[in-house]
Parts: sequence; structure tokens; C-alpha cells
Amino acid sequence: MNTVPVALNKTAMRKYDDLEIPCDAILASYVWIDGTGINLRSKDRTFDFIPKTHQDLPTWYFDGFNTLQASSDNSDTFIFPEVIYHDPFRRGNNILVLADTYQSNYKPTSTNHRKDCVVLCEKGEVEEPWCGFNQEFILTTTDGRPLGLAAWRVSSTARAVLLRYGS
Repeated sequence: MNTVPVALNKTAMRKYDDLEIPCDAILASYVWIDGTGINLRSKDRTFDFIPKTHQDLPTWYFDGFNTLQASSDNSDTFIFPEVIYHDPFRRGNNILVLADTYQSNYKPTSTNHRKDCVVLCEKGEVEEPWCGFNQEFILTTTDGRPLGLAAWRVSSTARAVLLRYGS
């Protein structure tokens, strides 16, 4: 599996970004964590309506063998939409769909830890616990800097943090 960042040819990509999308269609990018537990995968789907909640979207499937989430003899893996956000990359009415993955027998895949978290939270609802769960993603450039952060703009504090905790 290639985990080395690949430089994006922005000029070539722009011609695809500028293609006109019919006003009655949106692109929904289903995004999930693959079998490594580290990498993100995505799959796009076109809809002729704008969903209000994740429940308006269908469950989808993919070949989980290629993402290290299923064996070759039964590789159907389901992606269940969990939450939707406006797509900051494609903009317009397009959306990002964060999804959970399930095996062909509808049991959570080994990297679907959100299911266990939901079960625990539901058990503790009557207790009114004071806790939170956070899942963060940072988009980086090919040299490892946070996307949009110019090299000359890194403050001395940020440099110290990067040096201490790694880049």
C-alpha cells in the first residue's frame, strides 16, 4: 500500500473541478477508515436530491479485500452513513458522508470502533456522563506541513512543538 504523499497537479485537477454539475445533482463522498486503522478511503455517488440527514442516504458497499477489511472469499463490505457535512473541496451542495464499515454478516469491521463507542454512550445516557469523544484529521502537504500553512509562517512556538513531538 502506498502511503507516500503524491503531489497533485493543480492545473490538471482544475479542469475537472470546473466541470459543470447539473443543478439538480450533488456528489456525496462516502469517507471511512480502512483496514489499517490509519488511512482514509472514499467512494463518490451522485444523487438527484439534497439529503437533510444521514438517514436520507442509502447504505452502500465496496470490495473490502482491497482495503484490508475482508477476506478474498467474501469481500463485500457495507458502508453505513453516520453524519454528513458540506464538502469544503467541491463546495456547492456537495457533501462529505462519514461512514462506518460492516462485514457482509453486518458485524462491525475490526477498525469500526465507533460502534462500540455508541453502545457505551447509550448505556450511560441515564447517568448523564461528562465526557466527550474527539476524532481529528489533519490534511498535510507532501512535505508534511499542515495544508495552507506556509513554511515562512510557522511561528517559533509551532517549531518547538513540531521538534518536540515530531512532524
